[in-house]
Amino acid sequence: MSHGISQRIKERFHTLTLTMQQVAKYIIYNTENLNNNSAREIAEQTKVSTATVIRTVKALGYDDYHGFKVDISNLLSDDKRALRNFINTTTLIEDDWLNKHFEQESENILRSSDNISQTEIDLAAELLLNANHIYTAGWRLGTSVSNHLQFTLKYMLGNATNIPQGLAPDYTTYFKKGDVLVVTSFPRYDSILLKLCKAAREKGVYVISITDKENASIRTLSNINFEVSTTSYGFLDSYTAAVSVSNAMIKSLTMLGDARIKENIESIEAHYKLFN
Repeated sequence: MSHGISQRIKERFHTLTLTMQQVAKYIIYNTENLNNNSAREIAEQTKVSTATVIRTVKALGYDDYHGFKVDISNLLSDDKRALRNFINTTTLIEDDWLNKHFEQESENILRSSDNISQTEIDLAAELLLNANHIYTAGWRLGTSVSNHLQFTLKYMLGNATNIPQGLAPDYTTYFKKGDVLVVTSFPRYDSILLKLCKAAREKGVYVISITDKENASIRTLSNINFEVSTTSYGFLDSYTAAVSVSNAMIKSLTMLGDARIKENIESIEAHYKLFN
């Protein structure tokens, strides 16, 4: 795979004007989203003129914006997203990268909150509280969200089980009407997770999903879908917003089922003493 764009930026960055450097940085950190972006849209995102975007592209060695878009299209046509992200995010090492990392994590949470209402969070919490059994599923890096949620729900309610990636058919057998399945689905998307959600819906299981904006298939199979921003300053996607949504559901759950949850936690803490 050619990484010509990142290499061009790395080699010519010091020759660009400050405004052109803004455009170059945007290209590096938003490569996955550039396929459908016009020069005007990039200009709006970087707060420069459209002419500056065109000049930047030419300064990077392209004849025109069309040639640049062709290169972007070719780059995104392969299936090496993680490698692309690694190369892009190590092309320019900035002194204040740590501050920008935390700024991006905060922005993900704020951007996600714009798409999520308290009513939706409370409805999801009510489904969890009244569920016969709760199943969680989210594999690969999504386990950072699904495992956290399963552990917490098990601690609070006592009826949560995480579905291992290779055992989806086994657990599907035990799905019953009134159960709840919570799935986290992020790139690379897993077709087995789609089949799991479809089987759950067919059995009358409520499906709550936490996904990024691109994963339309999971959304159509969900009773409730929470769309979160996963933009990262590093090469791996950020799941900070996804964990924040999980914590919001847990917060709502504690308010809706405070007496039951309090009793469960008191019982657990009492049993902890037996093992000390």
